[in-house]
Amino acid sequence: LLGARPRFDHYGRLAGAELIPLPELGRPRIDVVMTLSGIFRDLLPLQTRLLAEAAWLAATADEPEAQNFVRAHALAYAAKVGCDLET
Repeated sequence: LLGARPRFDHYGRLAGAELIPLPELGRPRIDVVMTLSGIFRDLLPLQTRLLAEAAWLAATADEPEAQNFVRAHALAYAAKVGCDLET
């Protein structure tokens, strides 16, 4: 739904996330709610980091807000609380 896929290093190891370009995705990026239990947080930190990186990339992508609801909602929330996205 975020329009992201895993990114692998040159050894084939999971190294993070990358956004699928909107033309290739063929639809808008959709907001998601991720609920992680403690077992995922404690035992699978790389997967948790992957999800966080995918959300950050979507929120900071230079894309039209009409095609990236993650960015639109992140910017609206940042404006509401008076901070930038990094904060």
